[in-house]
Formats: sequence, structure tokens, C-alpha cells
Amino acid sequence: MKKVPNLYFWKNSFEYIGEQGVQAYQNTSTNYPYHLGPSESPEGWQFKTAFAESPMRLSAGTWHVNRTMTLKRDNLQIIGSGYHTVMQVNSSKANVSSGIFAITGDNVLIEGVRFEGGVAGTSGLISASRAINLTIRNCWFTSSGATNLFYGNHADTLTIENCVFTQTKASSDAVYILDSDDVMVKNNRVTATRNHINLDSTNTAVAADRCDQGVVVANHVGVSGVIRYNTSGNHRVLANNASATLTAY
Repeated sequence: MKKVPNLYFWKNSFEYIGEQGVQAYQNTSTNYPYHLGPSESPEGWQFKTAFAESPMRLSAGTWHVNRTMTLKRDNLQIIGSGYHTVMQVNSSKANVSSGIFAITGDNVLIEGVRFEGGVAGTSGLISASRAINLTIRNCWFTSSGATNLFYGNHADTLTIENCVFTQTKASSDAVYILDSDDVMVKNNRVTATRNHINLDSTNTAVAADRCDQGVVVANHVGVSGVIRYNTSGNHRVLANNASATLTAY
């Protein structure tokens, strides 16, 4: 039996072996897109060349997070499998003071991941510092102990959309964004026990050179939910549900 040369393996979905034309399909687990599992850290994989132009895809499963994962690479895309892709902190001894993800890279997208904080005292389940053009979409955030669910500081051109935030710590904000320009927070469902969405500025006495040009639109907040923003910034806060209390400062 003569074996047909495997010259077109990469051009076709299968190769023919021998005269009987047996189909041998590729093992797709060794080719991209490759889904990272809970034993693999996005922090460690962010610089792999395979993700330079392709998304980093996460499988369903639970990552038990014991320390903050710093995402410093630009143009990073982390795409989860939805509600069953879980980043979970379930130990009060975990070193996650900067969150599960601490983002410092530009042009980052995070989509389809559930973040759970347990009782860990994090500043945010996701934190972003001096990151430009960050988008968080279709994610879930839940915690009984995190200081914030999302914390942004100098996070310009930030978009948070179609997410669900559930916060039960009485002294916390669900979405806290400090000194950030061109922010858009839209179409989220937010339940918290303090400020639901807070656009904050460290310079409230003069016209804002930070915390400016924000849009907070079409969010559904819980009963007595507060949307807080500075009047020195040129913001648009509109079409949020009737339960929202708008607090300008």
C-alpha cells in the first residue's frame, strides 16, 4: 500500500492515507484557538506569541486565585466561555490586594468571565491603573468583602458594558472610577449597598482636568442605588432606571 504524500495537510481538514482514502483529522487541541484551563495562568500566558494577534480563550472551569495576576501586555484579549469561566478568591489569606486582575496594559478586552471575591479584602476584583482603552463586557462580579468590584485610576477611554455587579459590603462602591477621562458605563445591572457607580475626582474644587467626558447610560441599579459624579466634569448621565439616585458633587 502506497501512502499518499502529506503535502496538503495544512490546506485541508484531513489527509488521505493509502489507497483506501482513510481520513485522519487534525488534533485541534494542538492548534489555535487553544483554550486555557484552570491550571494555566493568564498572567503567564500573556506574552506567548500565539496571543499577539489572537484572543486568549479560557475554558469553562474555576480558577482558584491566591494572588493578583498583573496584565501588562498591550492589545490583550481575554475571552471566557461565559458564566462557567470563574475567577474565584475563596481564602482570606490570598494576596489579591490589587484584585484578581490588575491591568496596566493598553487596548485590553475582557469578556465572558465571572469574578468572585468571597471575603478577600481586594481593592477591586479587577483594577486598572493608567490603562488606556480598556473594555470589560458581558462579565459577572460578586463579592461580600471586596472594597470595590471594579476599581479604575487614570483609566482613560474605559468601557464597562452588559455586566452584572453584586456587592454586599456596606462600605463599598460597586464600580469606582477615579480621575479617568472618556469613560462609558452602560447597560449594566448593579446591586450594592453604597454607591453603585461612582465617577470620582481628587480635584473637586475646580474645573476637572481629570474625571471628564463620562457617559453613564441605561444602567439598572438596585433600590436606592446611587450614581455619583462630579459637576466640574462634562458628563452625560441619562436613561438609567427610576430607582437610581443621582448625586452630583
